[in-house]
Amino acid sequence: MRKMTLMMAGATSAVLIGGVLPTMTASAAEQSPARSQVREVGAAARDCADKLADGRNGIVYVYATYNCIGKPICADDDNDKNYSKGGDCKGANNRSSSVLNKGYSSTYSDVRFYDGKGYDGGSLCLKDGKYIKKLKKANNKISSHKWVKSC
Repeated sequence: MRKMTLMMAGATSAVLIGGVLPTMTASAAEQSPARSQVREVGAAARDCADKLADGRNGIVYVYATYNCIGKPICADDDNDKNYSKGGDCKGANNRSSSVLNKGYSSTYSDVRFYDGKGYDGGSLCLKDGKYIKKLKKANNKISSHKWVKSC
């Protein structure tokens, strides 16, 4: 009975102040997914600089989007001579729009990308710890890559 009296007193106070008690349309549990979804969108929008700031891991990344947004279509720690066939970059052939080199500073720390399979054709080189957020002439033209001593 005491609890009921206190609840009624609280409701009466809210009405007397000039308001009405707000109606909850969703529980806290129902609101959580929307909040975590917003965080996931923020994580997906991380760009090349953000991803490089995470530190080196010995991997080169190729993205089908500008500015390294989203998941990479290639993440490789060794050479890949044909993006059309096997290897860590299978399916990435001629789909590149940005690249990120998180290689370690070592003998083979830079990466040379080629527009032909088997390390053939025109190329561009990316030093370790660097990225290209918008490939221009090489956009959608990378078919293989090789770790090299220096650019």
